Amino acid sequence: MFKDIRFKNKHFKSYGRKYQGLKHGGNVGEAAKTYGQPEAGWLDLSTGISPWMYPIPDIPQQLWRTLPYQNEHFWRVIAEYYQVTPEIITAVAGSQGAIRQMPYLLEPESVAIPAIGYKEHQYSWERAGHRVCLYQSWGELENLLDQGEVTHCVVINPNNPSAEYVDNTVIEAIYRSVSGYLIIDEAFMDVDERCSFIPYLPKSMVANNRLIILRSVGKFFGLAGIRLGFALGCGELIESLRAAVYPWAVNSPALYIAECALSDVAWQQKQRLRIRDQESQLLTLLTSKLPRSCHIVSAGLFVSIFGPSDTLMPIYQQAVRHAILLREDRLLDQCMWLRVGLPGEQYNRLANFIEAL
Repeated sequence: MFKDIRFKNKHFKSYGRKYQGLKHGGNVGEAAKTYGQPEAGWLDLSTGISPWMYPIPDIPQQLWRTLPYQNEHFWRVIAEYYQVTPEIITAVAGSQGAIRQMPYLLEPESVAIPAIGYKEHQYSWERAGHRVCLYQSWGELENLLDQGEVTHCVVINPNNPSAEYVDNTVIEAIYRSVSGYLIIDEAFMDVDERCSFIPYLPKSMVANNRLIILRSVGKFFGLAGIRLGFALGCGELIESLRAAVYPWAVNSPALYIAECALSDVAWQQKQRLRIRDQESQLLTLLTSKLPRSCHIVSAGLFVSIFGPSDTLMPIYQQAVRHAILLREDRLLDQCMWLRVGLPGEQYNRLANFIEAL
């Protein structure tokens, strides 16, 4: 039986509505045009991408003219980082590439997707002709599986935007219950690897051939621009994904940078410490300034604020007037949420804005 954990926010019940298209954070150019602020002066906190970027090494000149074949050393580095064997790793053009591609590689079925979560999952499965069933608690998901209403299941861990981490015992129960594929989106997991489900992959590759875990290089390493992620797993869907993205889905410089970043343990340790330090500062600041009607949660690289629209929309509007871009989305019942990414070296700029609210 699943542990019946509900998303810990009274506003979340309104989130699973039919959306009207997709929008994402990070579009500073559009914000500058919309709000009349010069593009160069914006502080973009809308994405959850780390403000501290892995320092780009000197890229060997020959990489610019050679086709991007991944060599054995590259696979050893990636496998060591994720603590798996190389043969279960597939490089993709960002985890987004796998999210969009995989539903088209399966016959249309029914799929359970979090009502609160990265909406590209819902968009991609619906576009590929699958029937989407939204769940708002593990109890709801358990009922869907017990009643045979869904074949596949998507779990986002930690969830974006609810910031909830899913206990591995819950994921194990889901995997035992789902008849099709379980896809776990761990795009924001690098901050706290202890919660990853990846250690469960190598235990039995036969038993786990319906389990796929998606990881992103862009978030934790601050390298969203190189468009690189990995799909971990084995089985027919992974083989189909490999056939769809190979032979040269990811460019040579991106692979080289990833090889350097994922092997740099000292930098990774430093990155986790500064993320946790600034996350704590930001949580303390927001909690002290926002009314109790707001629910504040964090997944390390971003803080989400859920609350009444008449409280949060003025904050968003004031922020854009100060050329600070947050991520906002409306819910039903006059509720909404804001994402506030870590500001890095511009923490004082954000702190001064929040203090003045």
